[in-house]
Amino acid sequence: MDQLDREILRELLQDSRKPTSEISRVLNKPNSTIDFRIKKMMEKNIIKGFTVITDQSALSKTFAQVIIDVEKPFFKDRYREVIEDVAHRLAEHTEICVVAAIREGRLFCIVACADALELNEFINEKIKMTPFVRSCETEVFLDVYKNNVWVEDL
Repeated sequence: MDQLDREILRELLQDSRKPTSEISRVLNKPNSTIDFRIKKMMEKNIIKGFTVITDQSALSKTFAQVIIDVEKPFFKDRYREVIEDVAHRLAEHTEICVVAAIREGRLFCIVACADALELNEFINEKIKMTPFVRSCETEVFLDVYKNNVWVEDL
């Protein structure tokens, strides 16, 4: 990936619907070059697709961080597998925006629900009922000042 690829990605990250002709104009490169580069980045899985990203706070969502303690299995050498299994099960829920391992036996989640009642039901009926979830701590976000999709520095 060279500087031109990075510049094309920056343009697409700002607006994935931006026509290649406009990217071509902004970067002062031929349209065919931009098309070719985008196709190559898609073939290499640098670009995996184009999507709509919503501002959840504009949709009046209730956000919370949930720290989950994962129960140790009988066979302690299987602990990492259990943590990964719990993380993958949680990631299947559309309400969960982020799942990350933060230290041995703990997972960090950001959850977005329609309101506090739905959040409470989701935590009690989905998260706490997930096999090997021992306990969880929840903190509701009072205000969201920035809500971006994390993107690697280009």
